[in-house]
Amino acid sequence: MNSRYFKWLKSGLLGTLALLGFNACTDDHFDISSTTPKESLWAQIASNPKLDSLKQILERTTFTVDEYSKPSTMTYAKLLQSSQTFTVWAPEDGTYNASHWLELLNTPSGNNEVEKQFVRNHIARYNFSGVNGGDTIKVTMLNSKINEFNLLERTFKKVPLEGTALSASNGSLHLLSGMAPFSANLYEAIEFTEGLDSLYNFLHEDDTLMFIQSASTPGATVNGQIQYVDSVFSVSNKVIGSLNSWKNEDSIMLGILPSNIAWTEAKDKVARYFKYKQTYPYRENGNTRILYNKFDVDSMADVNIKSVILGNVITSLGKQPSYDERQSSLDYFKNWIANADSLVRGGYTSLSDPNIYQPYLSTLFAGAEPTEVSNGFVYTVDNYNYLPSKSWHTTIRVEAEASYWQNVNGFQSAAKESSESQYYGTSVYLNSLNRNDTIEGTVSNNSFRYFNGSSSASQPTISYKLPSVQSGKYDIYVVMVPLNINLKTQATADTKRNRFQATLVYDYNESNGRDISANATNELDGTRYFETRAGVIDTVLLFRDFEFPYAFEGAEPSYPMITLKSVINTSAQRLQFDPALYIDCFLLVGKDD
Repeated sequence: MNSRYFKWLKSGLLGTLALLGFNACTDDHFDISSTTPKESLWAQIASNPKLDSLKQILERTTFTVDEYSKPSTMTYAKLLQSSQTFTVWAPEDGTYNASHWLELLNTPSGNNEVEKQFVRNHIARYNFSGVNGGDTIKVTMLNSKINEFNLLERTFKKVPLEGTALSASNGSLHLLSGMAPFSANLYEAIEFTEGLDSLYNFLHEDDTLMFIQSASTPGATVNGQIQYVDSVFSVSNKVIGSLNSWKNEDSIMLGILPSNIAWTEAKDKVARYFKYKQTYPYRENGNTRILYNKFDVDSMADVNIKSVILGNVITSLGKQPSYDERQSSLDYFKNWIANADSLVRGGYTSLSDPNIYQPYLSTLFAGAEPTEVSNGFVYTVDNYNYLPSKSWHTTIRVEAEASYWQNVNGFQSAAKESSESQYYGTSVYLNSLNRNDTIEGTVSNNSFRYFNGSSSASQPTISYKLPSVQSGKYDIYVVMVPLNINLKTQATADTKRNRFQATLVYDYNESNGRDISANATNELDGTRYFETRAGVIDTVLLFRDFEFPYAFEGAEPSYPMITLKSVINTSAQRLQFDPALYIDCFLLVGKDD
């Protein structure tokens, strides 16, 4: 990150604040010349001895389409001579540090900085003469900033105006007793703040820029090429998609920005959950032959790691139920964030809990103070205090009624019963007419799937693929529902239970052609058998702290696979247990290291 940005923000803003002490003109309205103007905006600026510094800046600053393009040959001096209509708020000589901007134009990246932070911050399309429009006008500048033009107080972004408005052939000219301060948005804060190079550089990796001609406004024609005055672009990033929300001046956002130190910590912390193999096995269309997906391991891990980090960078304050967007001050925000019970966030969230709760919320920016930007507030943090289980290594829920996740061609085929319906099972949707209200608890999505055997002696075996699994530890559960939860098929008094075994296949041994698997062990008795409780929705722990050595997220169609097999061996067991499996869902609860 260039230090000059930070230095300017410190000196430039302080200087601007000092200049706000200039007295405003005593006129209570804006006068406009009654004569028909013949001179362009540029002619009026060039002939005004109070605007000599501005004249030099405009003569040397060339128009650029966007931050990615090379400067054109057209200067802003030429632009303000065109037939396009503009309004210029012109700071007078001696009221701002003009030499800073003139010196900056001598540096390689100076044109872009001067153009964005100074020139475009004082020019708007259309004619804002100051005669009509009420007390206050929100003006969208050429740099997309929304500056306040207060007609009663005779200020522009709180900077007093001098004299009367001047009418030109292509717009209006207002003289200012100081420079209009530039307010960085959340995206620009990353660009202008020291120590955020890692985040900034990543945001610009493989950017895709698309010019939207239909939404842009053409200006002068130079050498047969149209120079667009108000250019609209869509910028996207390969990981997070559009960056426009980061720049939207109409939004109010919260950014928690990792410094270079925190970025390195974050990458190391997240990388543990995205360890990949070179090849992943899978079966296609029921074929017993093992096929392989080959991956660019480093690239896939890098994309996932960075997407996780960026998924936790910003969130919308407008989505917070308790946040009053009309109260936009820094003091209000600091008080709100200190007392917020939770923060509804974007990015990587648990299926069951989209919020970040106190006191965990406070730990994310512990030791950092918020800074106000034009579209919200930002923290710059040197520690990546996110907990994996609350951010990206979150709970995975596989609904049993989601037949897509039933394993057909995975590492190991499920035992097929005599009919297709018995193999795929039957989904049941609970409602007020068929649900047994004596059964307490919640069935996710009010639905489950049951797998019936072909006879009372059969022992159904079912298998499910587990999506989005990361390398790391999980507690793995199956949620079983009692047989009598469905009054249409079972009597209330039917208290038979399930008895089953569980196996997890998580890898493949190429040398011997065998699955690598783990058998679930019942922690209560040390056996391989699990027995559900009668009359309750039972969440059964199958594996505690099971660690997947490799990540499967992004390695589709390869998945780890879990298998349940009903096991009823004796006539006595048949009196207690039903071979049919009644399954609500599987849960993989992410664990922190």
